[in-house]
Amino acid sequence: MDLRNLSQLQKISILIFHFLLGASAFYNPELLKLNVFSVFVVSIIYLFMYRNKSELIPFFVMYLIGMEVFSRMAKAVIYWEFTKYAVTLLLLLAWLLEKRHKVLYKPILAYFLLLIPAIFVGAQHLDMPELRKQISFNLSGPLCLTVSSIYFYKRKINFKDLSYYVFYLINPILSMGVYMVIFMPALSEAKFGTYSNFTFSGGYGPNQVATILGAAVLMLSLSFLLKERAVNTVIDLVLTVFFLTLAYFTFSRGGVITSILALFCGVASIQVNTKLTVRNIRWFFVGIIISLLLVQVWLSVNFASNGALSDRYGEMVDTKDSDVPSFTGRTELFLADIDIFFRYIWTGCGVGYSTKLHEEYILGLSAHTEYSRLLAEHGLLGFFSLIIFLTVPIFSFMQVHTRQERLFLTSLSIFVFLTMAHSATRLTIPVILYGLSLAKLQYTSPNRI
Repeated sequence: MDLRNLSQLQKISILIFHFLLGASAFYNPELLKLNVFSVFVVSIIYLFMYRNKSELIPFFVMYLIGMEVFSRMAKAVIYWEFTKYAVTLLLLLAWLLEKRHKVLYKPILAYFLLLIPAIFVGAQHLDMPELRKQISFNLSGPLCLTVSSIYFYKRKINFKDLSYYVFYLINPILSMGVYMVIFMPALSEAKFGTYSNFTFSGGYGPNQVATILGAAVLMLSLSFLLKERAVNTVIDLVLTVFFLTLAYFTFSRGGVITSILALFCGVASIQVNTKLTVRNIRWFFVGIIISLLLVQVWLSVNFASNGALSDRYGEMVDTKDSDVPSFTGRTELFLADIDIFFRYIWTGCGVGYSTKLHEEYILGLSAHTEYSRLLAEHGLLGFFSLIIFLTVPIFSFMQVHTRQERLFLTSLSIFVFLTMAHSATRLTIPVILYGLSLAKLQYTSPNRI
């Protein structure tokens, strides 16, 4: 089967398979583990047989990152950070083995190299087993981001391939959605409150679940706006509503708000410095339709939860006795990291040691914000690394010339920046989308959108 040229029947068959996989994994998680391992093995075999000649490795990568949260949810992980290491290996081998002119993007390489000295600083505070654990937890994400960026930098990707990226991403997320529905209690028996809802998140972390669902909504929306369909218009719309509904039901705000803001920022970016034309008026109405869809799904979930959803989101603006909105401890962790940064400004406190130091301020939790973690654990080198991370997409944006590239780059960049603000690099998807945003979209007409 040609992974790049699937018929409608083949696509629908694959969706049905993943629908059944989600249901089966609820009763036998080992099936899911076997599926993930099989995909990884097949991708390795393909790499060494064809040296990424057809550039299919990103298809495998998108599938694996779509499966990451589901594997954790179903307790079917091969290794907790398996996805990050697997896709890093695949993209690195693909870049090395393929026969094409290679461009080593030095700024993003510098971003990662600046983080290495903190390993030796951390070794002064942590024993070796704990240090290895913290390196895996905190640096596997930046490593994956670096390799992803090097692989995708200025790589030409056509719209058809982009639609297949979305297709292979949403299949495992569909499986996860089916699993979540089976796991959910009946609405009449459900208890809703103003907190993240584990029972409606498959029993796993609502923040990560909402993030991957939000990513699916964003990518399906971008596929639609770029006039390519992951499957077809009807199925894409149904899946978008399904994923959005599940994301709302997690009661986790970060993943939902991030995807919505990313989409609207992307649409707004293509209206900058443009004259009032029929096409721009059409985009205005597209924005209204998207807004109505978001509101309608919101109202439905809010009704089903007896108004608890609006209370949950209302906490963000109802500060009560506090001077800042409630973000479930993230603000306190952020402020603690900033204080640690000034205490260890030259070297940082070392990889992973900020978690221990957080006990002096709040519970000993790992940072949820990648930006403050870089400052606290890496000091000034982390500051320079952060500057590189933030400015690379900005320089890329300055070099784009088409509306579709602005939409693509802006949406993905905003999604990545906001996701790392509330979930650091706990998931692989933001670091892969960061690299993907640096790719160069091929188009047949500059007026495609």
